[in-house]
Amino acid sequence: MSAKELASHRKRIERRTRIISKVIDRLVPLRVLLFLVGFGWLLLLPWDGLSRRTWIDENALQPGQVNVDWSWADVRFADIKLGLLEDLWRRNASSAERAEFISSQFRELGIASATQQYTFSTPTGDFAGVNAYGTFRSPRTSGAEAIVIVASWISREDEGQKRQPNLRGIATVLSLANNLRRQSVWAKDLIFLVSDSYLDGAHAWLSEYHGSSQKGLVAQPLNDPEPAGVIWTALVIDYPGHSFSHLGLFFEGTNGRLPNQDLSNSLSVISRNMGVPLVLYDHKDDQIHRGPAILQPLADLFDINLPDYVRRVRNIGRHVSYQAIGEPSGVHGLFHRYRIDAITLYTVPATGPHGFHSLGRVIESLLRTTNNLLERLHASFFFYLFTAPSEFAEFARYLPPVIILGLAASFGGLHLYVQTGWIQHEERSEKDDEDDEGKLVWHMRDRPVLEVLCIMGATHLVGIATLAIVHQAWFWALVQEADLSLAIGIVSVPSVLLLLAVGVYSFAIRPLPPTTPALLKALNLCCLGVVISVIAVANFSLSVTIAVLATVPLCLVPVRLDQPITENVSKLVKLQPVLRPAAVAFVLLISPMGLLQCARSLGALYPTLTDVAISGWLRRILWEAVILKTWFVPITCAVYLPLVLQGLVVCLLPF
Repeated sequence: MSAKELASHRKRIERRTRIISKVIDRLVPLRVLLFLVGFGWLLLLPWDGLSRRTWIDENALQPGQVNVDWSWADVRFADIKLGLLEDLWRRNASSAERAEFISSQFRELGIASATQQYTFSTPTGDFAGVNAYGTFRSPRTSGAEAIVIVASWISREDEGQKRQPNLRGIATVLSLANNLRRQSVWAKDLIFLVSDSYLDGAHAWLSEYHGSSQKGLVAQPLNDPEPAGVIWTALVIDYPGHSFSHLGLFFEGTNGRLPNQDLSNSLSVISRNMGVPLVLYDHKDDQIHRGPAILQPLADLFDINLPDYVRRVRNIGRHVSYQAIGEPSGVHGLFHRYRIDAITLYTVPATGPHGFHSLGRVIESLLRTTNNLLERLHASFFFYLFTAPSEFAEFARYLPPVIILGLAASFGGLHLYVQTGWIQHEERSEKDDEDDEGKLVWHMRDRPVLEVLCIMGATHLVGIATLAIVHQAWFWALVQEADLSLAIGIVSVPSVLLLLAVGVYSFAIRPLPPTTPALLKALNLCCLGVVISVIAVANFSLSVTIAVLATVPLCLVPVRLDQPITENVSKLVKLQPVLRPAAVAFVLLISPMGLLQCARSLGALYPTLTDVAISGWLRRILWEAVILKTWFVPITCAVYLPLVLQGLVVCLLPF
């Protein structure tokens, strides 16, 4: 290498060193900027400027281009079947009797039908049910593909102790079977499923249809009629009221899975052509208030329509509430596990003006649309954020703020990690006088990596122990009895024992190296950034929930680095009696147990937030973790709780 090349190489290295040095010197304001940008971007997600109108990507769909055959005769047929179903419900017929009735109705229509018994085993006992299903074989093809039309016996309406029956939804399925069997246009098998209960019946049927075994599930095989072809799409009908004003779209699946957007977009086009208003979930426009008056001047300053912003905030919040805990927003969500695009059509109860006639026309048109497919839906998005029925935020517009918050945490962790490996010493030469200040020189020092990794491993063992506790029958019994104080106390025992063990070890047995808290915080923030970034790709809502809850509190945990004590560190040490309790309280608040206790405390302000309501929510997520295999409980116990515990250990170690 020539001298000129060496000089160029040296300059390049020096330039890179200067840039890195300037970035490190300004890392604190850079991280503050990242936090401001990340949280500000999240607040801008409901702004209509970040949303786009939906469109159809799959050319084969052609939604709204068919002449439907659904008529008032089909409405009368549905009314007749509804009367029979109401008789069954009023006399409290058993699951087996109801399923046999549905199966006989399919057989009367010439559709091959059968029932399926199933039993689930949970820590609180067994529960069983009976499904009924019928298969209409395609008259035009060999039946390699299928479409499923589903109605569960229980509606999602009134998600509490008393749920409404979905009798009109079942009557619609029976009438659709009567109507569609007379048509010769079908290129796919049609499967009509009336599942028992709400989620468990369809889950048992799908598990047996696809041959997937599950611990605690015993289900009758689907032999007669034999299963149809590969299921491509599924439509779930939820019709709890007498009539409806809007058609609600529910689309979230287990563990945050979403159907291909073309299916929802097709429903939007068809419902608009049929004159049926489409809303997200059960959110009607007349339920929207203008928003807090204090925000109106700010909205006027940035030319933001405040009522529209509030409407979009509510839609996004509802989506996050389902996706973050991995809960399916309807029976359709169970199909996503098998790569089946499915949505729920929910009729928002009202005094009118729509009923069987409008709903049947929309469903038939949507079925005819999906019947055109030559391959699975793939052209449109699988990752999206609906802000309005016909508007969405793209992946590239809603993902960056979460990644930015993860970067802010990771940068802080990496900066701390570098600092823990160096120490400043004052050096004097022999020529210096005693009164002269020595030169501060940086020296490398060992990092207590092994001790920190042992602490982190112990926190994850505590998380696994907590996960084992919440799966015990006696814990489920405590939740069932709404004894939340005892339940929270028992779940906290492993965490308290760990904190006591670390405290006793570090104070009484063997003092840990002084850089242990800083190194633990550094690795904790790095892990937090990785967790946020990795989860964001699969489940944006869970990732943003972790980021909003944990990034700021864990970044603000105070640690001491400089040796010897400088003026700044001396001030920090003097503030220790204030900083330590504040940091401990802040980190305790974001722990799972702290969040539950905080929710209980808010019951005084929100009467609906009672111990019974909170225990009902806990029962639901525990049931979904055991039966539907959702990830929320394992991630909370084995990933999120250890991160919080590591922050608490940093607060409790010697400063």
